[in-house]
Amino acid sequence: MDIAQVYATAVRHFQADQFAEAERCCRQILDVIPDQPDTLHVLGLTARRLGNKALAVDCQSRALVLRPGWAEAEAALAAVLLELGRNEEAVAACDRALATQPGNADAHGNRGAALLRLNRAEEAFESFSRAAELRPDTPGALGNVGAALLFLSRNAEAAAVFRRVVTLAPRSGGAHDGLGQAFLQLGRYDDAVASFRKTVELMPEEAEAHLHLGQALLAIDDNQAASETLQRAVSLKPALAEAQGRLGEALRRLGFNEGAFNRFRRALDLDPNLADAHLGLGKTLLGQGRFAEAVASLRRALDLRPDSPQSHSSLIFAMDLDPSATLAEQQAERRAWHERFGRPLAAGILPHRNDRNPDRRLRIGYVSADFRVHSAANIFRSIFRHHDHEQVEVWCYSNSGKTDDTTREFQSLATRWRDIARMDDVTLAETIRADGIDILVDLSSHTAGHRLLAFARKPAPVQVTAWGYATGTGLPTIDAFFADPVYVAPEDRPLFAETVVDLPCLLTYQPVPYAPPVGPLPALNQGHVTFGCFNRLVKVSDKVMALWARILAAVPGARLVLKDSQLRDSATRRRILNAFAALGIGEERLILLGHSPHAEHLAAYGQVDIGLDPFPQNGGVSSLEAMWMGVPVVTLLGTTPPSRAGGAITVAAGLPEFVAADADAYVDTAVRHATDLAGLAALRSNLRQRLATTPVCDGAPYTRAVEAVYRDLWRAWCASDTG
Repeated sequence: MDIAQVYATAVRHFQADQFAEAERCCRQILDVIPDQPDTLHVLGLTARRLGNKALAVDCQSRALVLRPGWAEAEAALAAVLLELGRNEEAVAACDRALATQPGNADAHGNRGAALLRLNRAEEAFESFSRAAELRPDTPGALGNVGAALLFLSRNAEAAAVFRRVVTLAPRSGGAHDGLGQAFLQLGRYDDAVASFRKTVELMPEEAEAHLHLGQALLAIDDNQAASETLQRAVSLKPALAEAQGRLGEALRRLGFNEGAFNRFRRALDLDPNLADAHLGLGKTLLGQGRFAEAVASLRRALDLRPDSPQSHSSLIFAMDLDPSATLAEQQAERRAWHERFGRPLAAGILPHRNDRNPDRRLRIGYVSADFRVHSAANIFRSIFRHHDHEQVEVWCYSNSGKTDDTTREFQSLATRWRDIARMDDVTLAETIRADGIDILVDLSSHTAGHRLLAFARKPAPVQVTAWGYATGTGLPTIDAFFADPVYVAPEDRPLFAETVVDLPCLLTYQPVPYAPPVGPLPALNQGHVTFGCFNRLVKVSDKVMALWARILAAVPGARLVLKDSQLRDSATRRRILNAFAALGIGEERLILLGHSPHAEHLAAYGQVDIGLDPFPQNGGVSSLEAMWMGVPVVTLLGTTPPSRAGGAITVAAGLPEFVAADADAYVDTAVRHATDLAGLAALRSNLRQRLATTPVCDGAPYTRAVEAVYRDLWRAWCASDTG
């Protein structure tokens, strides 16, 4: 046998991807010369391509014993060790290869890949960069550099690198995927969607491509498209846990709680440590009224991702809904949020250089994710409409990234408008400070899209939380929490991190101009009383339904209307019907309505005689809308701010007789008014007019009171020695 000729044939077969033939030639040689290093090297390369990684490691290791310091064999060994997940060994093999052959681009590339898996991203970036220098304008090498930059959160640089890769290799699905990932991290969601759509076009059978597109579609709230895309991902790879979880999130947002629950459970069966799935499951359980389970899931999500302020805020929000949580526990969790995320930033707070003239025109900054069609906007919109611009400048910091007619109205009412959706918290705080804001107002608290980490940096000398989700933040860097005497009881005020400051009432409401006129009391024509609740179902717990069942049992023939977008989900409807059936209330006494355009939503109050407020989280805008449509709302005064909002609104509206102190009084109040149809009819006929004359719906005097509080807070700061 001519050894040289057989070896040459083995090499030709390998280069032609004829691996079985290459292996056969190598074994012929090794049967004669077992320690021939070149043949062992080629057999190792061949074995790797055939999937026999154990043989590949053995062959390259034997070759290196026979020829120490052989760079090519070390690089080949590193490649297979990398595939086996033996990353430390792979790095060592690459280092040995580079010691004798510093210009080995493969070794630099493999070293970078192993280091990236070991979370040594800076070193990985250096290795990938060296490989790219050795192979300039090579898409694969540049793509590795981009991947390392993404890992390092150097997203703008990553985008620039992947743009270059896309130019060099426009048909590379991986390059478009990397560019999409960079855009996603930069908050350029529309660009991310475009990049991922190209990825899917080029890689239609890759589940991960559909997963990434679905993630971007979720970011722009195109939940229906996200659901369809993620369905494709899980059909391609059912065991892809993240795709199952993302599909659960899309279904949750679309109101399909049962389907969402099943997807989240499937995701966690596949990967019990998937934090996003625990987070989504917690929110889904919350929507099902399973509060203890929801809180447990959200705590697990936080355990898995303790550096996520939004996950912690979701837990805080859930505790506000949990009937078993006390005010002390709720505020303690807010303080825990501050200890984890806010306090470490305190050392960076700088003195403020604002002009301490106590009587000058003030610059008020409002920070919100809800300058758009949103219930919260209906609460604070009236203040913007009535601000005295001779006394205050109105600066808006919008964290939505969306624009609609409501956004455009707020823009027209603002002295200055800034979009901050793509601005990180450090930059936001620096921008607010540079803008010279005197009083900075948080309108989100711990709801989605909040920017409390900017408030923790104290960019303005006076900071306030109010209106949007007024429950306290837990941040001592926020000076004042706007409330009213009913909303926060005097004995509870020491529990708050902020100083509670009373306004004439908790909030002011600007009714929409297209609200239909108030019709006659429906009970007069229908022959029975109809109760109603148009709040989100997440507020309707088993305890709430139990009291409502008592009311229906005490009022013969009475009906109950529930209206929420989740009620288009058949499983959710069945859950509600079954819950009432277990309480002795038949389906014929329940009217379940789903989402409708707002004007139609308001018109639906035409079939309701008396509103029933849920607890412990009461209605806000929903109660105000009910009253504007002539429907008084029976509310139960609780012990936490969310459970006292209904009482605060109802008292301010001049209807204290609809406020109950305990569960029995709640039932008695509803039943008593249901038996007084004449009184209800009279109240319905003039309730809108009465409401319009109270601070609840008269925005001008309310705003003057707000501005007076701003001035008092400002003067106190001017007189202080606080920086």
